[in-house]
Amino acid sequence: MTLFQSALSRARSVLESFIEGFSGTIVCDGYSAYDKLEGVNFANCWAHVRRYWLKADSKNGRIGVKYCDDLYRLERQFKRLSPSKRRKKRQKYSKPIVEEFLHWVETSPFYGKNALAKATEYTLNRANGLKLFLNDGRIEMDNNPAENAIRPNVIGRKIGSLV
Repeated sequence: MTLFQSALSRARSVLESFIEGFSGTIVCDGYSAYDKLEGVNFANCWAHVRRYWLKADSKNGRIGVKYCDDLYRLERQFKRLSPSKRRKKRQKYSKPIVEEFLHWVETSPFYGKNALAKATEYTLNRANGLKLFLNDGRIEMDNNPAENAIRPNVIGRKIGSLV
């Protein structure tokens, strides 16, 4: 289900009131206010991770993008499967890629304030949430459908604030 609530703030209190009484998993961009709410798991978005590695326009950045692309290639194959079969396929094929990618990120010496360091930090800070899709075939690996659905409503928001 895709559900939107418009608010002038991304404050944690807005999210808490919006999901009051909800328990389950929310696929999101990994915004720091969306963390550690009782009964809620946050599955982080692989498209956001991929964008960070794409911005790190280098050999290592391309390696990070390739890991993400490999996962997306598998997801396209699993798209029409039942949640149970999708979970089993993810466990068999996607999980080793995720584990290898996260190990590569954890052991790579990307420090500082450059794009590689930012991609590394972004990925590692969301590692647990990035793995959640592996264990539940109902969970998407990104929140692109939600972002695409809301885009027409927010497309001018940043432009309007500059006027």
